[in-house]
Amino acid sequence: MATTPDAPPPIKGSWEERMQTAQQMAANRNDACIDIYEMLVTRLTTMSKMQRQAANGRLQNILMQAAVDLHSYLTMREKYTRAMSVLDQIILEMPDGDAQQWNMHG
Repeated sequence: MATTPDAPPPIKGSWEERMQTAQQMAANRNDACIDIYEMLVTRLTTMSKMQRQAANGRLQNILMQAAVDLHSYLTMREKYTRAMSVLDQIILEMPDGDAQQWNMHG
């Protein structure tokens, strides 16, 4: 059986690299991940939806993953007010059907 090669590391300074850094920090329970996740969510929400949807929704996917990860991490750290503010911020950036799922988290 042939094995697939591992994905190459993300480009330094890219959205993917920042996301990976935040995820690694979160896995180690390093609260510095909060700042990185918040930066990703804030900067990506300032872009137009059309920009985020380019390249098969690459940036939209990063935005959604960063928001989910941030919400989960803040909840785990019992920072409930901040976790809820993530939901309020991101719900405006998604289609109606997806927004209903987020409302269930809140």
